[in-house]
Amino acid sequence: MAKQNMPRSTDLRNRVVDFFQRYRIETSSGPLLVAVSGGPDSVCLFHLLKGLQDVLGIKLHVVHLDHRLRGEESAKDALFVRELARHHNIPATIAAYDVQNYRVGTIYHSKKRLEKYVIPFLKRLPEMYRRPL
Repeated sequence: MAKQNMPRSTDLRNRVVDFFQRYRIETSSGPLLVAVSGGPDSVCLFHLLKGLQDVLGIKLHVVHLDHRLRGEESAKDALFVRELARHHNIPATIAAYDVQNYRVGTIYHSKKRLEKYVIPFLKRLPEMYRRPL
């Protein structure tokens, strides 16, 4: 992608602010949970939201779920996310589930993994932080 086609960071910041306003994202009932996998997209989102905390009136809380599917690499991602949050003084919840039994590569098993591990993890978070999902 040519550099001139990429949005400037202020454009992206404005789009996020507009999104919060347009959809009336509630920002006063507790921390905004931001899922960070450790990949470039979620880390970018983290930095973007971190930079907009004062503008949006939000407090962040990082969440990360290590599926343990990639062995040591998964553990490194979890450590990276923990350190990223710590470095920025943002609380973090890091959980790990060994979902190897469901790793067969089919849509069925991916759906089962979501139902058994990911969805319950995400549903518990609002209760933990008294924030509606």
